[in-house]
Amino acid sequence: KNCKQALMAWEKMFEAQSIQKVDKTKTFGAYMEEFIENEVKPGITASSYKSYIYTMNANFYNYKISKLQLSMINTVEFEIYFDTLIHDKSQKTASVPIQLCKRLSHHLYGKSLLAEDYASFAKTKKERKDEFFRKEESTNRKEIFTNEDIVKFYDSYKNNVSEYSAAIVLILETMMRGQELLALTIDDINFEENIITIRSAVSERFIDNDKEKGLEKYIKIPKNGKERIIYMTPLAKEIVEYMMKQTRMKCRENPMNLLFPSYLRNGKMRTMDAFEIQFKQLCDKIGVDR
Repeated sequence: KNCKQALMAWEKMFEAQSIQKVDKTKTFGAYMEEFIENEVKPGITASSYKSYIYTMNANFYNYKISKLQLSMINTVEFEIYFDTLIHDKSQKTASVPIQLCKRLSHHLYGKSLLAEDYASFAKTKKERKDEFFRKEESTNRKEIFTNEDIVKFYDSYKNNVSEYSAAIVLILETMMRGQELLALTIDDINFEENIITIRSAVSERFIDNDKEKGLEKYIKIPKNGKERIIYMTPLAKEIVEYMMKQTRMKCRENPMNLLFPSYLRNGKMRTMDAFEIQFKQLCDKIGVDR
């Protein structure tokens, strides 16, 4: 009863000062949608916007806090959500929803829609170790593949364990990114000068940058913002020639002249999601701790 009276007094104060009144029917999740569309989206790339939407759909809107009205929000609710998310997901996955909640809390407090910036006061318990720490006794995160790992990848390429084996070894040999490899065309390869020119990378975004529409793949500039040259080692050259041969043999159509198109989908560009899944499966198959 006292809380209700305090809330009524608080809202009357807002009305008296001509400050925006709290919409009692609006949830924290609804405010989050508006915040992402109006405040976050203009400052990020189309692929990042798509990633944010997918991440929040899987890790925020299905949690209790998104369904609470602002009058129900407090520091404890943020702590419960943060701790639950960290327990359920890896630290990397949890980081985006947590940061967006903190930014939205600060935003709502600045607009006098929250009495306090509650998220900034939320304290989380000891964070759960992510997937790299599958063994409790492990103390060091695995930063790079060992020499033994690389030999296993090389053997999988030589023994044709997976059509992705050659692509993985080429990435390890040249240090190009997966997105860059999938966008690499045969025209980007110059055997006379023994170089590969990285001009673009593949990514995904919403059509017209509208989350209500479907996804589309698109070509963007590399992450460093400009093209670069990679000189081919003898092994890199061998793998490129092998991949070109496989593409000619297995791919009936290759309209974009890609080095590594999908063999089963009429030469269409492969997606990073499919690439990552196949990479993980290959690691499990040949016994590499990823």
